[in-house]
Amino acid sequence: PVALWGFVSRWQTPTEGLAHVLRAGGDTATIGALCGAFFGALHGASWLNRSWWEQLENGLHGRDFAARTARQLCAVFGHPPPSPPQSRPGAEPAQRRDSDCDQSAPEPERRASE
Repeated sequence: PVALWGFVSRWQTPTEGLAHVLRAGGDTATIGALCGAFFGALHGASWLNRSWWEQLENGLHGRDFAARTARQLCAVFGHPPPSPPQSRPGAEPAQRRDSDCDQSAPEPERRASE
């Protein structure tokens, strides 16, 4: 509930919304991950401060692996690749474009065992 509340109440200002839910306390790692995922689904990576991005763990399955996987998934479903994080501190997203939420992506193929 806290992650959703933070997203809904501050959907236009992701960095402020994320900071707001983290100040609420509790399981901040989970709450921050969920709220950040909501903001990412709406705004892409453009709202992320580059210094946050650079501080992420980058081992075998870290930051670069996640970014590479995201680009590959975009290619599979015919979406443009995500935009990189901004280099200015506290970057907020540009105006949301309809193309950011293209609903025409094909459904993934299901295996016979599903």
